[in-house]
Amino acid sequence: MSTPPVISPAEARGIVETIAKEYGWISPTAREQSHQEALDAIERLQIGLGAAARTLAQNLYRSNARFLFELIQNAEDNHYSRAKTLGVEPFIKFTIRPNTIVIDCNEDGFTPENVRAICRIGESTKIRANAQYYIGEKGIGFKSVFMVASKVHIQSGPFSFFFEHEPGNNGMGMITPVWESSDITLDEPLTRITLTLLESLDLDDLLLQFDDFPHTLLLFLNKMGKIIIDEDVQEERDIQEDAEIEGDEDAVSGEEEQEHNDEDDYEDEADEESEADEEAEDEGDDEESQDDGDDEDEQEAKPKIRERCITTYSCEFDQNIGRARVTVLKHRARRPFFDSDEYRIVRKALSNLPTDGQRDYNTAEVTLAFPVYELQGVDRPLIAPQQVYAYLPIRDFGFPFIIHSDFITQASREDVMENARNTAILEGVAEVFVDAVIQFSQHPVLQYRWMHYIPEDDQVSSPFWSRLLIRIKERIKAAPILWPRSRTGLRLISQLRILPNKFQDSHGEPLVADLPERNQEMYLDPKYGQKAHNAHSKLKTLGLAVMGTKDFIERIGRDANSLFPRMKSADDDWQERVAHILLSVLESHHWKRKTYVRSLPLIPLGDHHWASTTDGDMYFPDTDGMPIPSDLKIKLVDPKAAANATRKQLFVGLGQAWQKYQKFWYRYLIAKFSRKFRGL
Repeated sequence: MSTPPVISPAEARGIVETIAKEYGWISPTAREQSHQEALDAIERLQIGLGAAARTLAQNLYRSNARFLFELIQNAEDNHYSRAKTLGVEPFIKFTIRPNTIVIDCNEDGFTPENVRAICRIGESTKIRANAQYYIGEKGIGFKSVFMVASKVHIQSGPFSFFFEHEPGNNGMGMITPVWESSDITLDEPLTRITLTLLESLDLDDLLLQFDDFPHTLLLFLNKMGKIIIDEDVQEERDIQEDAEIEGDEDAVSGEEEQEHNDEDDYEDEADEESEADEEAEDEGDDEESQDDGDDEDEQEAKPKIRERCITTYSCEFDQNIGRARVTVLKHRARRPFFDSDEYRIVRKALSNLPTDGQRDYNTAEVTLAFPVYELQGVDRPLIAPQQVYAYLPIRDFGFPFIIHSDFITQASREDVMENARNTAILEGVAEVFVDAVIQFSQHPVLQYRWMHYIPEDDQVSSPFWSRLLIRIKERIKAAPILWPRSRTGLRLISQLRILPNKFQDSHGEPLVADLPERNQEMYLDPKYGQKAHNAHSKLKTLGLAVMGTKDFIERIGRDANSLFPRMKSADDDWQERVAHILLSVLESHHWKRKTYVRSLPLIPLGDHHWASTTDGDMYFPDTDGMPIPSDLKIKLVDPKAAANATRKQLFVGLGQAWQKYQKFWYRYLIAKFSRKFRGL
């Protein structure tokens, strides 16, 4: 957006008064000089123009809109090119006093079109592109400030004007601007909105909106980096306490800098709270207990006093890795407070959503925030219940990550409506979850732990959200999201297998290599099975299987028929492990597998060749302890291999007639040597 046009205060006043006249406004001087018939005509004109305003006024006090969030949404819609040029972070600040709330925002400033827009029904302070009314109160927007205020003064650049409306009025005051000069010169860029609170307002109810402010809201804002709430609603305060907490608050810009410095100080002390603070808290508790014992008249005479507090909510977002850190810093005289939460953020814009009567646009953005904690400089999943948001929190439905989008909610805001638009957004959430998993697959730890963000079936508390869990699982199964042992590229869950211990050597390595073809590779990266990651059980619920004997025998066969088979150089432990696997096949009822195994060159001969049972008769190197001469030109098993009981059992299983032939050779040799002895 370009910088607002430079106009003089006189020109700005002319724009405001022109707009006001369009709604039938006349100055007090002109009113005194006007004939009553003319005034009556103007009033009738206002009645005609005011139909929409009256409807707005009536709906305003029946709505669930929360002006705090409407103002934050308006601030998010603003432009901040001037602040960014100055290197200042976009912010909005609420200064709450007993009778007023002052809202400061370092946006670029009002243009004439912005002034016209705010004077219309159903318009924001800014013209929105792809507008999304997260609060769900279409047509109220900025006008929600009149839920708490009777007068709203706006000062921005050369503009300075107000709206005035009391409950019961016809509503024209909410859309008719009145010029009012200000004696205060604001730093630029800065827009200030001053709310004069309704006399009938319950201040405690108002403060609840600020007390319940969800700091995670900043995760869903693309521009706003900081929200400040300066609350001091005491009518009388100790002057010294005021001086201490005011600090360097002479100007908004100076205050921001001070808060940055204070935030760094508190950050260093966040992990350690002093005993003095704890004692002070205990003393405070004792005092409160003592107060509780006072009689009712005394309690009425001494209402609860809220301590002055300046709360800064900020969000640091690293675009390169999609990581956000939300911090809450409370400046207060009695006990400062600091906290922070870290998230991995994944966003996606949805388009062509089904039409719905409550939305006049077909777009939405899905934001998923995955809580993490940092250990030794690396993020790890923080698995804990999180809420679903439709700009404001709805409730926890059983997912350990934050879900946010422009859902259409029920009137109670306790759940979302089951309609075509929300269902389409739900599909988008499942899609974004898979996008997140693919991103996590490049992270040193999250690539092995992302599956813990998928809740168990019985943890999801409603049919609508159970459908989301089903769609997440279906999409996960259809996407390449697991690493094979070779790390040559992500694979589908159905393509890989957990390698059980029986197929591993004494060092935890596969007994034989995997098949080299990409579409036949099956060995899962073993790090998924490490105790620290504990991924196997979760992945099994998503369809990951354990490798069976059939697939492993195929790999033994590939090794046996290769140019440099491992079995020719492997140690006795390896040979014995493989022999056990092969024996399990020979002892099974799988005829094809047995036939395949018997066709493999698994028998080491004394001449260093390897043979299969299809290569002809073979014999053990001795019979009942009597060695068979090696010069008989018969195939003898390698003596060392035959000496291993397990391997010998395998050789017997491979050749069913071994014992018969061994006895035949025993009798043949005895007879042959006996004849030689008799001829001497």
